Amino acid sequence: MPTTEEILPKLDTLLTTSKGYTDPRRAQAEWKQVYNLLKGTSAKGNHLDNVVARRDVEDVEAIIATLRGDAPSGASDTPAIDEDTLKAALKMFKRRMKFAKLDDVSKLDVRNATSKGESSSIAAIEPPREYPKAVWDELIRRGVLKAMGGGTCQFVRDL
Repeated sequence: MPTTEEILPKLDTLLTTSKGYTDPRRAQAEWKQVYNLLKGTSAKGNHLDNVVARRDVEDVEAIIATLRGDAPSGASDTPAIDEDTLKAALKMFKRRMKFAKLDDVSKLDVRNATSKGESSSIAAIEPPREYPKAVWDELIRRGVLKAMGGGTCQFVRDL
């Protein structure tokens, strides 16, 4: 198994290649390799899935800087989001998800005023706009929510 010192130059090369694309999502093979290399380091966890799913070059650079022992750029500029705000935002997200699923299940028609008994097909929703994007990004970074693409998120676990 390669060491972190052997992995870091490979990650740098892959990131440089993926930056060459006009849209980082087109670098599918490079992002798959980045993900597999990062899994072999001490930077394990749910946040890796989210970072790679979003194709977020800046977050991967911050992870690489952390692996090198450098301070990630911009980390001191970002104000910390308090736990109460995160909990309230997550509570609102879960409530909206519940209502979206209930709305999907209870499709009323003229002949039948009850639900069909089927389960909801909704797996992700857009986060409520009452909280800023930074709050949702923090919840995604912590692995509480998972970015599903198109601005939608899926609930993964509680705080």
